[in-house]
Amino acid sequence: MAYRIVSPLHYAARNGNESAVVDLLCQLSASSISALDENQQTALHVTAMKGYDTIVAHLLAASPNLVYAIDSECMSALHYAAEAGHAKVVVQLLEAGPDLADQLNSERLTALHIAADCGHDNVVAALLASHLVNVMIGDYLGRTALHMAASNGHEPVVNRLLTECPSLAAAPDHQGKTALHRAAKFGCEKIVERLIEADPCLINIVDLEGWNALHCAACCGHESTLQRLLATKPELLHAMTNQGENLLFVAMQARHSVEFLTRLWQLDPGASRVANKHGVTPFHRAVKVQNGMVGVMQLCMTFDEIVNAFTLAQKNWHRFRPVMERQCKSLVKLLNQDITYVVLEYLGFDRLKGVPFWI
Repeated sequence: MAYRIVSPLHYAARNGNESAVVDLLCQLSASSISALDENQQTALHVTAMKGYDTIVAHLLAASPNLVYAIDSECMSALHYAAEAGHAKVVVQLLEAGPDLADQLNSERLTALHIAADCGHDNVVAALLASHLVNVMIGDYLGRTALHMAASNGHEPVVNRLLTECPSLAAAPDHQGKTALHRAAKFGCEKIVERLIEADPCLINIVDLEGWNALHCAACCGHESTLQRLLATKPELLHAMTNQGENLLFVAMQARHSVEFLTRLWQLDPGASRVANKHGVTPFHRAVKVQNGMVGVMQLCMTFDEIVNAFTLAQKNWHRFRPVMERQCKSLVKLLNQDITYVVLEYLGFDRLKGVPFWI
């Protein structure tokens, strides 16, 4: 194909000037009709993006092979029509080039992936109605169109895909995550409900790191989604990842608010004492990544837990000093002052000689 910055045909097609396109097609050679613009796209790419179905018909009649042209990102006109939500153009292009249905771009995305990701239910419907697409194809991360729709909260697309292929719900990506993992991660509660309705066993599926959908919801702070999942299967409150991390641990690590962590802790107080494979408990993690000792104290409800948190801080003061100097003076306000000093004496500090420099 010849390469041109901007040809008259591109210009006319981009502006939807049908009469000019028809005149140019009568005058131009086959190579000129197939010329590329500065984005290495043909006039058909441009027209498909804009959704000019009559111009698409003229271009395909003049040069049927245009339908197979791809640009620098391996995007065909079908990809662009799907991305823009032009269902009628999608149907035209599929009729002209049935082999394009599952063509992959540079990111291994099909037209179905793109339409699902953008939430274009009309395009998804047209693609499925053609009976040419393979809904199980994954992108470079192994994500199906259902993963895409679930991640972005596109409920109509999710419903359509599940109706077309119910088994798609359990399809994992390369990390072992299903669409339920993705919906929980992004807090798409209605889609979580729809997926569980389609396949109740999804809630038990763990990815390659041992994370189920509840871990994803807890990590990202989606409390209502987490509650919905727990209502379905309460025993998963105690589920562990491959590293031995419970829901409270992954939520602590993600630096969520103390209020959210407190409510999560109240669901399972014993979770605060459960160490992972490296001997680290959620409270150890809290001292490192949360709001200093104040945040920890708001969660530490027993004497042993307070002692444990203070001990860790004492041993690692050089790591946590900036946070502690700013916030740990609030402990006396937060806790009973006598309890605070009892803890300090337990750790070997004499109240008559003063308290550690970081209080």
